[in-house]
Amino acid sequence: MDALKEIKQAGLIISLAGDQLKVDNAERLTDRLRSLIRTNKPALVSQLSRTNAAKANELQNDIREQIEERAAIMEFDGGLSRKEAEQAATAAIRVYCFRVKEKPNSELVVIMPNTELDEARKSLMLRYGERLLAVYEMPAQQINLNL
Repeated sequence: MDALKEIKQAGLIISLAGDQLKVDNAERLTDRLRSLIRTNKPALVSQLSRTNAAKANELQNDIREQIEERAAIMEFDGGLSRKEAEQAATAAIRVYCFRVKEKPNSELVVIMPNTELDEARKSLMLRYGERLLAVYEMPAQQINLNL
C-alpha cells in the first residue's frame, strides 16, 4: 500500500507547508505512522507537490472556462468586441476559499463572478448553514488571470 493512502486511511490529514509536511489530527499518530512518514518523506513531498500543482491547474482551467463563457455572452448579447468582453469578464472574476466543519483543514474553492466577499459569505451560508466555518478571498498570487 502506498504511504499516502495508508496515512489518509488512518484518519490523518497530511499537507505541504512550504517544503515541510504538516500533519493534522496528530493525536492519531502512532509510532508506526511516524516511522512511515519519516521513511517516505521525500516521496510524500513529491506526491503532495504534484497533487497541489494539479489542483492549481484545474482551478486555472475552471477560471478560464468562466471567463470564456462570460466573455461570449458579453460579446454576443452585449455587443462588446471580443477583447472588451474578455477584459470585462476577467475583471469580474472573484475566487473565494471556504472551510466547512466536515473538512476543517481542507480549503474548498468557489468561483463567483461579480460577487463581493459579504455576498459570497451569505450565499455559502445559505448552502452550508452552521457547517460553514470560514470564507475568505483567495490570495491574488494563487490566481493567474493572465490567460
